[in-house]
Amino acid sequence: MKNKFKEYYQNNPDIGMKHDKIARDVCKNNAGKINPNIKEISDHPDKYDIDLIATLQNGDIQYIEAEYSLSWKSHKFPYGMFNVPSRKEKFFVKYPNSLYVMVNYNRTMIAIVEGDVILQQPLVEFPNRFNTSGEYFYRMILDNVRFEELI
Repeated sequence: MKNKFKEYYQNNPDIGMKHDKIARDVCKNNAGKINPNIKEISDHPDKYDIDLIATLQNGDIQYIEAEYSLSWKSHKFPYGMFNVPSRKEKFFVKYPNSLYVMVNYNRTMIAIVEGDVILQQPLVEFPNRFNTSGEYFYRMILDNVRFEELI
């Protein structure tokens, strides 16, 4: 099955780059909310790899996959479950000390999930606006997600 989400952004690269930049910038500007031990955070040099590399106070490295949500527009997360696209799995396997950070549309909230927690969740086919026949997501209860207010 063709992934229409990926196809949409391949056909509209300016939109994809804009959304990716928003997510990266929000994470870089709010690194302390993501992990108070972050000393420095920067873009990964390979644009096809995980989004951000953070150096922690103790010298360890943490990797961050940042995502900008067009559907989460309120302060409160509007859904009963949290989905992480299975296409992101490669990052959490490659980088065990990784985080998935979703930025809400208004850039006032972030949702944070540890990569190893994501990989323990069931994969569920779930339809969305890009893939009506479904795309696979790691689906989890909200107890596995940490929400942080940015303003």
